[in-house]
Amino acid sequence: LGQISSKKGRLPLQVLFLILQLVVALEMLFTGEPLSAHEALMHGLVSKVVPEDKLEEETMRISRKICESSKSVLALGKATFYRQMAQDLDTAYKITSQVMVDNLTLRDGQEGIEAFIQKRKPVWSHSQDEKK
Repeated sequence: LGQISSKKGRLPLQVLFLILQLVVALEMLFTGEPLSAHEALMHGLVSKVVPEDKLEEETMRISRKICESSKSVLALGKATFYRQMAQDLDTAYKITSQVMVDNLTLRDGQEGIEAFIQKRKPVWSHSQDEKK
């Protein structure tokens, strides 16, 4: 992982400072040295490392797994994740607690619970509509 380099005159470090430990980000800034895939994994910048010849296969596996989920529930979860990140812990808990309740009113939120109880695969509507 590279190209974050003072050697090349590019310093898009804002995201790195949010993700990496300060000491790692500063070392990259000062030395211009990229992180190896293993180092990126070790510091939490990537979620996994696979051999190059397995990259497409693993990417497709993850993509298929994501596609098994409800679009509306994923969208709500993603929006909530980013919304609560900048909050203090108490506010974040309040936000996420309310979203858990809101999720139960979505068609797919209820479908997920019903499918779990009935021990079957959910059939998603991908709708933002509330179930009546």
